[in-house]
Amino acid sequence: MSILKRLFSAVVFNGLLAYGVSVLRPAGHKVVTAVVMASLMIPPILSMGPLFNNIVRIGLINSFVPLWLVFGANPFYFFIFKSFFDRLPRALFEAAQLDGCSSLQVFTKIALPLSIPITMVVAIFTVNAAWSDFLLPFLVLRGDHVQTVMVKIYSLQSALGTLQGFGPDKLLMALALAAIPPVIIFALFQKQITTSAITVGLKE
Repeated sequence: MSILKRLFSAVVFNGLLAYGVSVLRPAGHKVVTAVVMASLMIPPILSMGPLFNNIVRIGLINSFVPLWLVFGANPFYFFIFKSFFDRLPRALFEAAQLDGCSSLQVFTKIALPLSIPITMVVAIFTVNAAWSDFLLPFLVLRGDHVQTVMVKIYSLQSALGTLQGFGPDKLLMALALAAIPPVIIFALFQKQITTSAITVGLKE
């Protein structure tokens, strides 16, 4: 369920921001785009300290909300959506607005359905990233019942010397099992991923 919420945040929030700066183009949209793209040059580890301090200050320790928000504010996903929206004909959006559709209706009824291929790519990246995410869940999620897969494996590794009968072979087996879902997802959707890598950033 947590992965589904992170997937929803990644698609909806990044898609809405990309739609706003690419289609609606309000005043200052170029500045917003430049700031978001410049954030790609900041190593994630540098922002982890201030992010964790804000999470503690707000009181979201042991909550999945910070994980959802991190995926909902991802500059890489924003860039993918924006590159796709830039290639869509403007006449489609203008015709919808002439028919009386609001900006949100244009996004939900035209932009989002047309972006299903690129949405699938973002969904694949999100699921893989959420499955293998370690550092922020390790810092935020304290209870055993809310630990993610990678944090749970790390906990098993620390228990090697305390649990009788739990050896390195079982740890390697757990790592192998954890690697199976991302491999399966990539094998099933490698065509969408490679096609996106080729076409993203190209403008017709």
